[in-house]
Amino acid sequence: MVMPKKGCADSHASEGHGPECAGAQAPHPANSARIDHERSAGVIIYRHCHNASGGHRPDAQAQCAPEFLLIKSAKGHWDLPKGHVDSQLDRIAALRELQEETGIGETAMASGLEDFYTEITYTYEDAAGRHPKTVAYFLAKADCDVCLSPEHTAFRWVGLQDALALVVFPETQQLLKDAAAVLDRKQC
Repeated sequence: MVMPKKGCADSHASEGHGPECAGAQAPHPANSARIDHERSAGVIIYRHCHNASGGHRPDAQAQCAPEFLLIKSAKGHWDLPKGHVDSQLDRIAALRELQEETGIGETAMASGLEDFYTEITYTYEDAAGRHPKTVAYFLAKADCDVCLSPEHTAFRWVGLQDALALVVFPETQQLLKDAAAVLDRKQC
């Protein structure tokens, strides 16, 4: 049986808005100055699948595909937890953003940031114009309650195909496929 780690309540909901969390941190204030090339870091969080009745199946880990944690932004799109790299290392920024956006801290992860590191680069547009952005991603296993930040409206634990249907950005879709392939080779 997978026991929740420190900082996690025993929850296996597939979708939710997150419990009210005592001590939840406010979102990290955005830097108001635009930079030419923005850098962010994030974590692809996965857990082992659950059976049709919603129960956790830790004894069937090798026979099931992982579920990925997606969070829905206030703007309405589903994505992975990520945020700006300030002056620290990618790994530190990724862990900080994971904690701020989902309430999942490093001690709550069943595994540390695993041997998966990749970067995606894309361009986004806002009122100030077009901006290139690079996001560094790590992979980690966690299975605990999610406590969303105010900048997010919902979360879901979903299999790869559902994740690909929810995530609209092609770079993130490919990232999820790559992570699933790594986990498949590792047998979850």
